[in-house]
Amino acid sequence: MSKIIIYSQPKTKLNKFTGRKFSFEKWNYDIKKTITNSIKSLKGIKEYFLDFQEFAEFPVTVSYKRVVPKTSRIQAILVNHEFSGPNQIGSKYIFNRNNKLGRIDVIYSLSISDLDRTIDNMSKLQDFILNNPTFQKEVSEIANSNQKAEEKNQKIKELITFKYSSLKTIHKKLLDDFVNILELKINLIEPFEETPIFSFLDLKINNFNKIIDLLLDNGIDINEESLIASDFWNIDIEKVNQIVTKYPFIFSQTMNDIEIDLEVQEFIQSGKVELPIIKNEDINKTVIGLIDSKVKYIDQGWEQKFIESQYDMLEIYQNEDLDHGTQVASIISLNDFINEEKDGLGIFKVRSFNVLPEGKILTSMLMRKIHKIISENYHEIKIWNISLGSEKSYNELIITPFGKLIDKLQFEFGVQIVTSAGNSKERNLSSPADSLTSISVGSLYKSRSTGKVLEWERSGSGKIFGMYQKPNCYEFGNNRGNPDWGGPIVHSLPGSSENLKIENGTSFSAPLVTRKVAYLIENFKISPQCARAVINYLSKSNSHGIPDLEILKGENDIFVFIEGLIDTKGKYEIDVNLPINSSNKTEFSASYSVCYNIPNEIEIGDEYSPLDISFRLAQKNGSSRSNILSPISKKDKVDADEKALKEYFGKYNPNTVVFDKKFSKNKQISLKSKEPFSFVVERMDLLNHGIPSVEYGIMVHLKEIVENSLINFEELNSENIISIFNYGDIDIDIEL
Repeated sequence: MSKIIIYSQPKTKLNKFTGRKFSFEKWNYDIKKTITNSIKSLKGIKEYFLDFQEFAEFPVTVSYKRVVPKTSRIQAILVNHEFSGPNQIGSKYIFNRNNKLGRIDVIYSLSISDLDRTIDNMSKLQDFILNNPTFQKEVSEIANSNQKAEEKNQKIKELITFKYSSLKTIHKKLLDDFVNILELKINLIEPFEETPIFSFLDLKINNFNKIIDLLLDNGIDINEESLIASDFWNIDIEKVNQIVTKYPFIFSQTMNDIEIDLEVQEFIQSGKVELPIIKNEDINKTVIGLIDSKVKYIDQGWEQKFIESQYDMLEIYQNEDLDHGTQVASIISLNDFINEEKDGLGIFKVRSFNVLPEGKILTSMLMRKIHKIISENYHEIKIWNISLGSEKSYNELIITPFGKLIDKLQFEFGVQIVTSAGNSKERNLSSPADSLTSISVGSLYKSRSTGKVLEWERSGSGKIFGMYQKPNCYEFGNNRGNPDWGGPIVHSLPGSSENLKIENGTSFSAPLVTRKVAYLIENFKISPQCARAVINYLSKSNSHGIPDLEILKGENDIFVFIEGLIDTKGKYEIDVNLPINSSNKTEFSASYSVCYNIPNEIEIGDEYSPLDISFRLAQKNGSSRSNILSPISKKDKVDADEKALKEYFGKYNPNTVVFDKKFSKNKQISLKSKEPFSFVVERMDLLNHGIPSVEYGIMVHLKEIVENSLINFEELNSENIISIFNYGDIDIDIEL
């Protein structure tokens, strides 16, 4: 029988190693031409912004030649005097034709006087180039040689340092900056054709009162109701285009304010539901938040038992939809009573919030309601189901403001939101399932002819920023209309009906995962982040992406759950005693999953997260900690290892799952010594934004290679164990 072990948070502080440096520079540019064009661009930018004296700072975009690391980004160009360096306020990934990440544009803010200083320094460098015609020739000869890139860089820097020592430090930095720059420009947007949801760039006006006053001075009157969750704006098309006409440079990301319309389907009846007598003690204690349409069971007794409370968030004049919310709620609460495929997780009550009218609702209105609901109920409700969304109207590779709102709510309020992946004919991922930290759920079915498990033809999916695959997981749903559909059937109860009915859609797959998240949190007393780590791990362990809880019943396996807070640039460890044989090989194998919520900040743009949290099962060796696992991973098309990708390129992943190469083969891990082990958790701050402590959740799966090798795990690690669960002992068994 497997064991679930809640382990103490790593608290022994470790020193961080910062000695490694990488060079990604390529000195293959025309110095004279690049400097001349840059000066011309900046003078044009200055001329443009002279007409906007009401702004203290202005946005200038640097188009980089590729996705350059932080260490290769500008240092001397566009220096903001208040920050003693460039001040990033946005970014945008640029994708090539096959949707591969190609390069990045980064937006910086600075004043007119800052711009003048940059132009002046560039002009002095230009004079130096003109007065030293051999300089560019010597640099070009080295750059075009057959030497390795790092050798070229070193020779060029030695040339500048020793032969051209008259160059000032600022001018040497300028030469470095130009290596990776494609162009300098202003991003000006065109008037909108549809009402958008958007955010403003942070140009020292990015608070409500300053923006209101600025726009009012220009005859544009907007009110506080236009603001959503302090970051996003929704203004009618006429007024927003007035802003575009006046200030076309102040906009950050935008999305159309799409009307969300539930697809009306003809249901298939599947008989009447008959519920047994259910006692209050049979109902789980965890209450699940449901944001949907109104829940209306035909039997008032059912409502009293299965609805903890219900709140009407509709406007007075709107008619209520009674079907969608009732269907989703019935699966959350009563899956094992209305469906043949039972998960054995029992009955859950819902706290229902009626936000969906009969007909359509604007995305902006739904965003406002979701923010209000979760911000007012997060103390009691930690698990939320949102089986609603809008189809993306543009590049599915980026995150919409709706998706960003979900990430923002999860970070601020410590909740876990489960979203449906969407049902578009093009199979686009819906919004807000594009949120990185929500658990998005797709839909599967079995083929009648082959028995294979297949993805529903309209189940949404996408790769956010070309890097992060969504949805997180899958559950079975219906595929009515496909003659090859072989089940299983997912029944639900529509409003005011005693007939079970069948309907397609990821809306009815998501509640099955919501049940599992709630079950994990209630029975193992873990955090939402830790529950997501478990769901992600189970999904990656299943060939169809189903988070199968049966995996937690692996014979003699140990599942270690670790959760806690980690501060800025923190690195901590906690000891763990694990078996090693006389040949310096482990008697176990291991894999793990790490989750944390993202402190989404508008000014980071598409780079999105200012930090990353990583985990290692390490072996001690003096002050160093060596990772004993060899992860199975696809190679990034960048010449750098995983640590370098995080440290220098700003790569992060709030849903990391790592399988050791030897885990599935049941092979031992070879070690260099018999030194003890530790669990190490580390936070890497990719941008210095002063984010305070961040919560994380980790699951480590330890599997025996040698029989009974982990039998003494509890005894050997008793001082660090908080609680232990035998998985089989807490199975819910209600007579159906």
